[in-house]
Amino acid sequence: MQKITLTLGDGGQLVAYESGSATDGRPTVALLHGIGMTHLTWARVQPLLAPTHHVVSFDLPGFGVSRDPSRTYSVEQFAAAVTEGLDRLGVGRHVVVGHSMGVQFAIETARQRPEVTDGLVLIGPVVDPLRRTVGMQARDLALDTLREPPRVNARVFIDYLRGGVGWYLVALRAMMAYPTDERVGSVRCPVVVLRGALDSVARHDWALSLAASAAGQARLVTVPNVAHVLPLTAPDAVVSAVHTLRELARTEPSAPDTAS
Repeated sequence: MQKITLTLGDGGQLVAYESGSATDGRPTVALLHGIGMTHLTWARVQPLLAPTHHVVSFDLPGFGVSRDPSRTYSVEQFAAAVTEGLDRLGVGRHVVVGHSMGVQFAIETARQRPEVTDGLVLIGPVVDPLRRTVGMQARDLALDTLREPPRVNARVFIDYLRGGVGWYLVALRAMMAYPTDERVGSVRCPVVVLRGALDSVARHDWALSLAASAAGQARLVTVPNVAHVLPLTAPDAVVSAVHTLRELARTEPSAPDTAS
């Protein structure tokens, strides 16, 4: 895996972790972490995809080893950083996989570059419009920590400390303001919504509603016995969802499927 530090046109910084090359003929998958997290969200997914895909994960601006930007970022600006980074890496057509707040970045990336986005995998999506308060989100996240393995909670905690409280709050304001349920309605590429059956953040009805709101073919997949941080607890399910996008691309739009 190659680490590439990119200075963006707005002065922000994006750090990419690339497996393979955009010129080797394999399809590209971009992996986008959620609020407070880093590219290590994908530590178990990226090696599984790398033999068959060109894979790029990121430390998004202000997170991980990416320095804090000199201004606040909206979801739209985080997505613009992703699209600029992919352009700088020579990526053409690609699939985007987002986890938690990364779902919002993925949706917005597809909205900004629909002509090159071949599909989205949306894992543990935020923010349920019926639970659109910081207090509700904090309670759901606290409940989720009780359902995650200790090693996953440790990974999340370390990444949160690295990013810092200040930038976390900047991202939190952007996350709460972004209308995920409305914006996905303009996404026409195939979509897989992926959630853990124990996920208290991305509850079943919300995830099903999000899949139903997509303009193109969509499927909801629920993975048993796991909670919110699926990339670390069920990496095979994430890889399977990427492959499912090809199946959806060959079918006519219909009501969202539900699988488990």
